Amino acid sequence: MLQKVTLVASLLIIAVQFSRQEDPSWSEWSVVEGATCNETCGSCGRISQSRTCLGGCTCAGEKQRLQPCNSDLCPFGRPTCCEGFEKTIVGNTFQCL
Repeated sequence: MLQKVTLVASLLIIAVQFSRQEDPSWSEWSVVEGATCNETCGSCGRISQSRTCLGGCTCAGEKQRLQPCNSDLCPFGRPTCCEGFEKTIVGNTFQCL
């Protein structure tokens, strides 16, 4: 009888702990292993990023995304910044943001 009571008590503790888990949330975005930017300048390229669902079964939103990369200005002969980006001073350099 004592074993049954202990088992029931253990199951109740597990159930309470499970019900108190936080709502699912995402990890920070990180570059997908092996991914490289497909352009060299002007924020023209895109790089693949992913994140992991934490603390629950399902998270709302996308697991993967493409983000602009290589924000350095392009050399002469190419547009300085790609469409949708502005030439901006960051520190002591120009970048396309």
